Amino acid sequence: PFCLTAIGLIIVLLDFIFLPIFLGFDLRQSAWDPVLSWTNCLFWTLAILVVFFTGYPLRDGDIELQFRPVALRYIFGWFTVDIALVIVDWLVMLHSSRATPL
Repeated sequence: PFCLTAIGLIIVLLDFIFLPIFLGFDLRQSAWDPVLSWTNCLFWTLAILVVFFTGYPLRDGDIELQFRPVALRYIFGWFTVDIALVIVDWLVMLHSSRATPL
C-alpha cells in the first residue's frame, strides 16, 4: 500500500499544480493530456480494488487481513465517496473522449 499511496500523492500533487494552470490559461491540449487523463482514471479505479485487499490494524495491535471484514469496513467507510468520485471521473473521461478524437 505504500507504493500505491506514494503514486496517489504524486498524482494529486500534479493535479493540484497543473489543473489551475490549464483552467486559468487557454493552453492547447498536448499529446500527453489524454494519456495522463486515462492513466489517472485507471489508477484511481484500481486503487479502489486494492483497498478491498488491504488490511487494517485492530485495537489489540493485530492486522485484520480477512477479506469480508476488510471489505465491509471499506464499504461502510470511504467506499461511497471513492466510487462517486471515480464514476464522475469516468463520465468526464468518456464525455471528453467523444468530444475530441484521440
